[in-house]
Amino acid sequence: MLTLKPLGERGQDAATIHGTQKPVACMRRPIENSSSAGQAVYEPFCGSGTTLIAAEMTGRACHALELDPAYVDVAVQRWQAFTGQQAVLEGDGRIFAEIAPARQLGAGVAV
Repeated sequence: MLTLKPLGERGQDAATIHGTQKPVACMRRPIENSSSAGQAVYEPFCGSGTTLIAAEMTGRACHALELDPAYVDVAVQRWQAFTGQQAVLEGDGRIFAEIAPARQLGAGVAV
């Protein structure tokens, strides 16, 4: 027997720049089923940050990797919009808003 549960409204998932962006509920369910609040989850293909948002919603830390700098920026922006917090560049303490213009110009600033 196959049971399908509706994912509900798309909300912040409606607009996307990533070709395979998933609804947050798609990642929230496996996170809740395979970890406990306070634990960490790993996302080797972060894309637009869906797993980051799902982890935040469920009280988990998310350790994520993404090779494409443009998608890193999308993920950071989605995380900031969801949490209301500022992403901080580890190492020198600059916030994302300070380095985003240089990243968009291709200056090679890594986040």
